[in-house]
Amino acid sequence: MITQIDSLIAPDEKILRDARTHEIVFLKPFLAITFALIVAIFFHPIVGGAILVMSIYPVYVSIVNYITTHVILTDQKVMVRTGYLSRDWVQLPIERVETAYLAEPIIGRVFGYSTVIITGIGSGTLAIPQLVGGDAIIRELQERLTHQNRTVELQIEGERFERVRRQAAF
Repeated sequence: MITQIDSLIAPDEKILRDARTHEIVFLKPFLAITFALIVAIFFHPIVGGAILVMSIYPVYVSIVNYITTHVILTDQKVMVRTGYLSRDWVQLPIERVETAYLAEPIIGRVFGYSTVIITGIGSGTLAIPQLVGGDAIIRELQERLTHQNRTVELQIEGERFERVRRQAAF
C-alpha cells in the first residue's frame, strides 16, 4: 500500500495529512446480524437465517470500505483511494480545489468522524463519508487555499503596479 502511495507522490511533495474511515461503518452490518439472530432465536429460524445470509453483503461492503478508503493531503494535491476489486485513485491538485467543507452529524461529533466534501473546478465533487480526522484535513486544506489565494492576489497586485508604472513612464 505505501509503495502505491509513494509512486503517486512527487519527490518534492510532502504528506500533510493521512486519514482513514471510522469503525462506525460496521454499525449497520452489526445491527443487521443482531436482528437476524434475534429473529432466528425468538421467532423463526429459517427467516432469521435468510436475514443473516442477506446481511453478509453489508458486512463485505463495510470491510472493503474500511480497509480501502484512504485520504491523503499533500502540499500539492488531495488524493482519495477507494475500492478493492475496482480501485479508484482520485487526485485533485490544490490549485483546482474550489471549496472544501465538513459535514459532521451529532453522532459523528460524539464518535469522532465526519464527512469531508471537496469541490474541484471542472472536476466535480468528492464526498468522503465517515472519515476520522476530517476536521484536520479541512483545516490544513483551508490554510493551503488561503495561502494560495494570497499568493495569487500578490501576483495580481504586482501586475497592476507594473502596468501603472509603465503607463506613468510614458
